[in-house]
Amino acid sequence: MKRILTIAILAASFAHADEPYCTDTDVKEWESQVSATPYDAGLQMLHALWIGLCQKVESGNLDRDVANVIFEKQRHALIEERMMKNRRTLEGI
Repeated sequence: MKRILTIAILAASFAHADEPYCTDTDVKEWESQVSATPYDAGLQMLHALWIGLCQKVESGNLDRDVANVIFEKQRHALIEERMMKNRRTLEGI
């Protein structure tokens, strides 16, 4: 359950349109989370996706709203996957 909460909290801290897409604070928060759970492949995948989206938005190759949609779809999919796994564990499947 802790991992689901971590992923839920790490909804990308996407800034307003007039602010940088990925801030130093965002980078530090992500680095802290991924270093605390280095073998969490799902979190590592989200982090890698976030880095790529940051680069694309900052370079002007991707609209920030599209980046937000892409990231949120993946984040929600990971949360759902983990919730289902937890349900199966609780049900003894």
